[in-house]
Formats: sequence, structure tokens, C-alpha cells
Amino acid sequence: MEFLGFQVRNRQVRVDPSKISRIKDWPLKLKNIKQVRQILGVLGYQHAFISGYAQKAKPLTNLLKKGVKFFWDDMCKEALKSLIRYVAKDPVLEAPQSNLPYKLETDASAYGIGAVLFQKDKRGKHKAIGYASRSLNQAERNYDIWDREFLGLIFGLTYWQHLLCGTKEPVQVYVDHANLLHY
Repeated sequence: MEFLGFQVRNRQVRVDPSKISRIKDWPLKLKNIKQVRQILGVLGYQHAFISGYAQKAKPLTNLLKKGVKFFWDDMCKEALKSLIRYVAKDPVLEAPQSNLPYKLETDASAYGIGAVLFQKDKRGKHKAIGYASRSLNQAERNYDIWDREFLGLIFGLTYWQHLLCGTKEPVQVYVDHANLLHY
């Protein structure tokens, strides 16, 4: 079934291949803010399929800041290539199954936070349900690392609250910061 630019089959969701081919044909040298907004709009619609979207898109989103002069450099080009390459790999997300346990992995960096929600398939292999990330604002960038990691955890739990609340199985949460192991 085709739905809003996605293909849904056999409990899997993927980006429509016709959309992928258009994204792959996008020019790698953008000339103005309007083009940056266009590609970020298209790729942002696919953000659930892109691990670490906010971090990968950071050089492009920086061009949209007020008072920043537009300058397309190699970092912007590499960021765009990385995002396009990720979507072009035809990523697949599994449809969530409420009767199976969830696993949430979160992480934080100096500039962003991210989370991945997984479930095991029948063979025991972890399958991605979705990816979520966002950039940190200026105040959040000043947080200590343990606070940024905790913010990433809260972000992931809040983002998928509609799936995680009321599950019969406990949700496994993985963070890579030792101080958070005692919460």
C-alpha cells in the first residue's frame, strides 16, 4: 500500500522508490536559502528513517540561522551527501507490535540528542521502529554531559510515549553514560 510517500507492506515501512530517485538526483551544490529549505523539507519528511538526522543536517540548518551569510562549503556538501546517501540505501522501519518488548537507545553529543526505538523480530534480531533526533539549543549545549545524556533519555521516552506507555513488557533502555545507570 502506498501512503503519503511511503510504502507499507508486510509490517514494514519504506520510502517510496520514486521519491528516493528524485532525492538522489538533487544537486549537491545549493545556491541559496530557498534551496536549502526545500531539501531540508524533503529530507526532514524522511527523518524517521535517518539515524542522527539532526546531527547530520547541522551544517545545513546553520545556514538558516538569522544573521548568517549564505556560504556553501565542503561541510555543507558532505552533510547533504550523507543525508541523501542514507535515504538512497532504502532504509526500512518495522511497524511496532504492542505485544513485543521495546528497546530504546539514546545518546547525546555537544550539539544534539538522538534516540532509536527497536523491537526484536522472530529470529531475535533487533529491527528499528524509528529514529528521532534534534539539535540542542544554546542553553542546552552548556549542560554537563550527564545532563545532556539524561535529556536524550527524556527526549526518547517522550518522543515514543504513545508506544511505550501501557506496554505489558518492560521497556529496555540503553544509555552510554555510567552515571545514568543508577536512575
